[in-house]
Amino acid sequence: MRTGRQRRQTPQPIQFRRATRPTQPEPWTSAGGVVLQRRRDGALDVALVGRRRPVRWALPKGTRRPDESLERTAAREVQEETGLVVRLVLPIGQIHYSFRLAGVPYDKTVDFYLMQPMGGDISEHDDEYEYVRWFSVDQALREMAYPNEAQLVERAIGIADAGSLFGNTAVSVG
Repeated sequence: MRTGRQRRQTPQPIQFRRATRPTQPEPWTSAGGVVLQRRRDGALDVALVGRRRPVRWALPKGTRRPDESLERTAAREVQEETGLVVRLVLPIGQIHYSFRLAGVPYDKTVDFYLMQPMGGDISEHDDEYEYVRWFSVDQALREMAYPNEAQLVERAIGIADAGSLFGNTAVSVG
């Protein structure tokens, strides 16, 4: 038994182990659409979604649910984000990009479809985006934030103008 002052132990530094992060990117699959409608004057308009200030305009798209087809994902996400009930016309392409979320790398692939509105209203969109708006093609191409999405709009316009897919029977917003 010791009497008097006791000797203090020197605190040892806490040893932290580094969390291992995946080095291989995780795949992330999404789908969306280029929604076109023909105005009464014959010109085509495209629906875009936007958020933040300044507004960044983009195509509607979202994440695929387990066991959901890409076509179903595209139609669901476009309806949620724009308020429009759409008909898928045909696939028009994919975009690929990589990003990190909470330190995890992802490789994202988004499949896009040419779409035609069959009902609904842009005022009925969800709160994921603050804005939904119809743009003339020229204005949409100037305003879009992502060049790879603008290229898909150009492709969709080429398809719509080349055929009778978007005749004057499309829903009109006057």
